Amino acid sequence: MNSFLAAHAGRWLGIVLAVALVYLPGVAAADSPPDPPSEPTFTFTGGGYGHGTGMSQYGAQGQALTGHTWQQILRTYFTGIGFAFARTEPVSGQIGDEGPVWVGLDQNLTHQDIRLVPLTADPHYVRVTRGADQVDVFAGASVTMSFDFTPAGCTFSVVGLEWPAGPCDFELEWDGWDESPTVALDTTLVDDDPSCDQPGERCYSRGTLLIRPNAPAGETATGFHLAVRIDMEDYLYGLLEVPYDWDPQALAAQAVAGRSYAANKQALRGSPEGSTERAKTRQRLCWCELYDSTVDQYYAGWGRGTSAWLEAVDSTAGLVIYHPAVVAPEFHPRAGQPIAVPTFYSSSSFGHTEDSGVAFGSGFTPSYLVGVPDPWSVAPEAGNPLATWKKVITRRDLARLVGLDTVDDVAIISWLRPGTDHQSAYQVTFSGTNGGQPATRTRYARQLRSQLGLFSMQITGVEKFVPDGWIDTGGGGGAPDQVGMHDPSSGRWHIRDADGTVRAGFYYGIPGDSPITCDWDGLDGVSTVGLYRSTSGFMYLRDSNDFGVADKDFFFGIPEDLPICGDWDGNGTETIGIFRPSNRTFYLTNTNRTKFADEEAILKAPGTVPLAGDWNGDGYDTVGLYDPVSRTVSLTNSLTDPTIDISYAYNTIPEDKIITGDWDGDGRDTVGVFRPQDGAFYLRDNFVMEYSNHTIEFFGEPHWTPVAGVWDAG
Repeated sequence: MNSFLAAHAGRWLGIVLAVALVYLPGVAAADSPPDPPSEPTFTFTGGGYGHGTGMSQYGAQGQALTGHTWQQILRTYFTGIGFAFARTEPVSGQIGDEGPVWVGLDQNLTHQDIRLVPLTADPHYVRVTRGADQVDVFAGASVTMSFDFTPAGCTFSVVGLEWPAGPCDFELEWDGWDESPTVALDTTLVDDDPSCDQPGERCYSRGTLLIRPNAPAGETATGFHLAVRIDMEDYLYGLLEVPYDWDPQALAAQAVAGRSYAANKQALRGSPEGSTERAKTRQRLCWCELYDSTVDQYYAGWGRGTSAWLEAVDSTAGLVIYHPAVVAPEFHPRAGQPIAVPTFYSSSSFGHTEDSGVAFGSGFTPSYLVGVPDPWSVAPEAGNPLATWKKVITRRDLARLVGLDTVDDVAIISWLRPGTDHQSAYQVTFSGTNGGQPATRTRYARQLRSQLGLFSMQITGVEKFVPDGWIDTGGGGGAPDQVGMHDPSSGRWHIRDADGTVRAGFYYGIPGDSPITCDWDGLDGVSTVGLYRSTSGFMYLRDSNDFGVADKDFFFGIPEDLPICGDWDGNGTETIGIFRPSNRTFYLTNTNRTKFADEEAILKAPGTVPLAGDWNGDGYDTVGLYDPVSRTVSLTNSLTDPTIDISYAYNTIPEDKIITGDWDGDGRDTVGVFRPQDGAFYLRDNFVMEYSNHTIEFFGEPHWTPVAGVWDAG
C-alpha cells in the first residue's frame, strides 16, 4: 500500500491521489485501448477508499462545502459523542492530558545521518547528550551528524568529533519546544539542498529527537530506533492527512479527529519509558506511542502545514472527542476514567460507512462507531476520485489469490444493508477446482480488500468475462510441494524436482545461515531460496534458485530468533516471520523489508520448533509449534486468536527434523520429517495418518537441513 495515499489501510492524502490515479494499473490513456484479455477475467466494482469506518474524509469535505460545522461533521460519523478539553489536572469524570507524544520515525536502524538545517541567519546549536557526555553542535549549513550501531554499542560522529561505542541512548535538543524553532533536523537527505522541500524528505524542528536501543535494558540490542518526543499541538502541525486547501471546517474536523486518535493511542499503549512489560514491548517495537506512518497517522514533520491547517489546529487546541463508554485501561494511572475516543477515519465511503466490527472483523461495534449514511462522500462537489471504482483480475491470478487451482465462478452470497441503495458484499464465494476436485473458498469482503488489492471492502458487484474462442486448458497453480536440502556447513543448496531429478547444487550464503524457502515475489508460484543470518539479524532473499546475490536483504530479528515464512494476509506473496523462544512470540510481517511486525501471535502450546503453513486450506498461512520432548505438533488456524486447533502426537524419533508442505497439492499444508539416519523423507497428507504416504529415499546427508517448496509451478 502506498503510504502517501492512506492511513489505517486507506486514509486520503489528497496531494498525490489525483496524480496517482493517472498511473493506476489497468488504466489506459484514451487513445490507447488495452489489448483484449486472453483468458477469462472477473471485474469487481465498488466504491470508497480505505476501511470505511468512522469519519469519511471526503464526506467531511462534502459536508463542509454544504455549510456544516466541524462539530456537525464529527457528530455525523461518531454517534453519541461530545467534545471535551484534555486537562493537565483533571478531576474525576474529566479527560486528562496524556502529555508529550512519543512518535516513532524509523525502527531497527544500524546507521542514521542527520543534517542540521538553520532556519534563521543567527548562529544556533543542537545539543547532543548521552549519559554524562554532552556537546553543542553548530547548526551550520550542511553540517551532518552520524550515528552508527556496532556490536560494542553506538557511536556518534560529526566533523572534528567522534564518540566511541557506548549506549544507544542519545537526546538531540535545540529550541524545538519554543514557539518559533530556529533549527530543523533532516533525517532523509534527499538532495544536497538543505531546504527540507523535496518529496519524501523528512525534517523535524519541534520537540526533542531521540535515539534509543531496540531492546530493553538487560536484553541484547541489534540496532536502534529513531523517535521524537513532541507536544500534542506541535505534533498536529506536522500531520499530513488531508489536502491543506480543503474547507476550514473539514480541516478543523480532521484536527480534532487526529488529536483524539493520538490521545487514545497514548492512553491505551502507554509510554515507552519505564521497566514494565508494556513499556518494554514499546521499546522493542519503536520507543513510541504512535508511528509516523499509515499504521497510525501520517506525521510529515516540519515545513508541511499551511496557515489554513495551522489555524485549524489552533482553533481547536486541546479539544478531543468524548464518549462515556471509552475509559482508561487498568494499567493506566487514571484507570476507569474517561479518555479520548479512538477516532478511526479513512479516505471515503461509497455513500455509507461501515460498522467497525464489520470493517475490522472483531464482531463488536461500539455505539460511536456504527455505520451511517454518507452521501457527501460521493457528492460531485466533494471531488472524490474513488466514489466508484473497478478492478479487473484474470482467472489465473484470482485462483492464486484465493487458494484454488482454478476459479470458474464468483458469487456474492450475503450482503450488508440488503435491498437498500447502499448494499455491498459481506461474503463472497469463489467456486472452482483444487487438486482435481470441485472446491470453494468463501471470504469476507474486508478480507478481499487486502487479498485482492481492492480500494475498499465496499464491493457492489462481480462480473465474469470470457473471451471468444477461449478454451480451458487447466492450470492456475496448486502444484504439490517438493523437498530440498541445505548444507549449513558450506551454504550449498540441493533441490529435488517432482520427477525425482536432483538439480545441480549451488552455493548461496555462508556457513551457519538458516535456510527458508517461499514465493517471495508472488508472481509465478515458484518457491526460491532465502537465508536468515542470526549473527546480524538480516534476511537475504533471492527470486531464483541459483548462485547469486540477494534480491532483497533487510534486518528483521535478533540472534535467538528462528525464521519462518508464509502468506500471512492471503495476498499470494509469501513473507517472512520469526519465532522468538525467549518470549514464545511469533513476529510476522506482510512485506519483505525492515519494519515492525504486522502480526504478533503467542500460541500457548509446548514446543521450540516453529512451523508455518495453511492447515485448513483457506488461503492464509498460520503458525504452529513442534515439541521434540513430547513429540507433539500444535497448530492454529488463526493469527488474531491463536488457539490450538490441531494437536496430535507424532511418532518421531529424537534425530528427526520436522518439515511442512502441501505434499498432494490439495491446498492444505501438513507435516513430515527428514530422518537423518535413513537419509529419507517421510511425508503425510493429513493429521491423522500414523504412517507416511510419501517416502523419498537416498536424498540428503544427516547434517543437512530440509526445506520444501514448489520449485517449478508448471
